[in-house]
Amino acid sequence: MNLLWRCQSFAEGGIGVYDGGFLHVDVREHSARWARVSGKYVGIGHLVREPELAARIPNEATTVG
Repeated sequence: MNLLWRCQSFAEGGIGVYDGGFLHVDVREHSARWARVSGKYVGIGHLVREPELAARIPNEATTVG
């Protein structure tokens, strides 16, 4: 799921998760996010948290020295 959050192709696409472990992804002209829990469609946040940045790794552009 973390990969989908970062994939540009799905920025304007559909991502749906289901409580039975099914993941639906598609490409469309608008962004759509959803979850299905106990037979009801709800916000995706009911089953998935957006990833949090744990740490930044310095690269050449940000390293001084």
